[in-house]
Amino acid sequence: MTSPRKFLVVFTLLLAAGLVGLGWQYQSNSALRRELAHRQADAREQARLEEEHRRLQSAQVPPEQLAIREQERAALAGLANELEILRRRAATPPPATGTGLSEPAAPAPRPSLREAFLSAEQWTNAGDKDALSALETALWASAHGEMGALVPLLSIDESTRNRVAAMLARLPDGARNELGSPEQAVAMVTASAIPLGGAQVVAQFNDGADSARLVVQLTDLDGKLRERVIKLQASPEGWRLAVPDAAIDHYVAALRRPVGP
Repeated sequence: MTSPRKFLVVFTLLLAAGLVGLGWQYQSNSALRRELAHRQADAREQARLEEEHRRLQSAQVPPEQLAIREQERAALAGLANELEILRRRAATPPPATGTGLSEPAAPAPRPSLREAFLSAEQWTNAGDKDALSALETALWASAHGEMGALVPLLSIDESTRNRVAAMLARLPDGARNELGSPEQAVAMVTASAIPLGGAQVVAQFNDGADSARLVVQLTDLDGKLRERVIKLQASPEGWRLAVPDAAIDHYVAALRRPVGP
């Protein structure tokens, strides 16, 4: 029969072995817990980074929007330039062609734009009772920066008006308030594009009782010649210069161009 002393020794050895095993298992479990904690922290950091990436992607402006904003900035700079051109025109009349010092004689009846080349200083506010008169009034208003007279002479398609209105809506309040309506913006660009040398209507085609096309030759102060075909339509209020939707591309391009000396 095993003595109590031997039993106690065996029990002590078994207990020590068990404690050693438990200690080793605890250490192994602690390492596993630490590894698990690290992995959980890594997973949380990865999730945070992915969420931040999604947030940045959603906040990032697409390339097409960047292009639109760049175009708007260029248009705004162009608008400021066009406004300055009109201010100068309103403050300074077109240059006179005569330099005589003697007292002028009574003026002879002035020919019309169909009959002769007329310098910018000869253009007058001729009204809008016919196509030729409306064109001359538009030239006169453009040369003198008279937007109040030019705006009513323009007939703008609804689609063109909507495109200009959308462009104006994206401009800062100051520029938008100075430009006013889409009609005023189109008139401003139209006026600034008129050279101040002179003009003559070299042909007129009547497409009907209420529609006409005028072929106009315009020169700048350096004598450079350009030719335009202007379509006009009759309305109950008078004749109006038609501004088609396709012309808005020309206007946008004009807003981007730099001001010359």
